[in-house]
Amino acid sequence: MLAFSRIREAIGAIHWISERRQFDLNKVNFVGHSQGTLIAVSVAARLKKRQPIETVVLWAPQTNALSAHTRIMGHKVYEKFFAISRDSVETWLLSRVKGDRLPSPP
Repeated sequence: MLAFSRIREAIGAIHWISERRQFDLNKVNFVGHSQGTLIAVSVAARLKKRQPIETVVLWAPQTNALSAHTRIMGHKVYEKFFAISRDSVETWLLSRVKGDRLPSPP
């Protein structure tokens, strides 16, 4: 699923940044545009305890993303997605970010 891939990539990028001394980890900011606003907010929420994000900018956010994506991807995809608990997704994502490797989607 595209959203999982983008969330995984963003968490991987934060992990990569956290290993480099030239970056100030207290000043990590996200900008999301359109569908990217969903990714930016999801990553910031998932990482708030591990790596707080200073600012999340939502540029042209989707106003009804669930409706739009359900029409595009179909109801079965979302029924499967919503059957997964938020904690299990967060635990799965964070447990797979190791080194510069990105985790595989579920």
